[in-house]
Amino acid sequence: MNVYSDDQHTAIEHLAARVHSLPPFIYMADFNCVSMTWDDYEHGESSTAISLQDTASQIGLEWAQPSNHGPTRISPNPNQRSNVLDLVFLAPSEILILMPRLEHNLQGPSDHVLICTDLDISPELPGSGRQTIKPGSEAEKSFISDILQDLAAIPVAAPATKEGIEALADAIATAFLDV
Repeated sequence: MNVYSDDQHTAIEHLAARVHSLPPFIYMADFNCVSMTWDDYEHGESSTAISLQDTASQIGLEWAQPSNHGPTRISPNPNQRSNVLDLVFLAPSEILILMPRLEHNLQGPSDHVLICTDLDISPELPGSGRQTIKPGSEAEKSFISDILQDLAAIPVAAPATKEGIEALADAIATAFLDV
């Protein structure tokens, strides 16, 4: 799941408040949160960083240090130092397999360096206990149609408040859960 947390740490607080209902996905984000855990130049730990690490731990994830670890936000001001704000959280068993890396050569006009990881998106093994729909089947077409219909019913206006964003996220989640 890709996350953006503003300078008020809204997403970090949102994740912490809902930790017991969060799935153990891969969480990648511009968390806008400094910590001596992931930034060698920080000298202290904010309560926000502690909350983020605690939330990740409660869903079975850990910060995955990139193989070429370094600043992920490059300061445009030469008088300010660059820092690590972009993070990936993985299950401990996946950290060495899916180890993130900074892609400096792909950085565009943003002041953030891209952080990438390889994902295994192969189908689950038979008997994994998950319900599946046969690819290309009528059931799959109906499933996709139902989701698209529910998504199309969601108002398109861009939310302007935290509550509006939460309502939009809930509506999208409901579209998938109701199918």
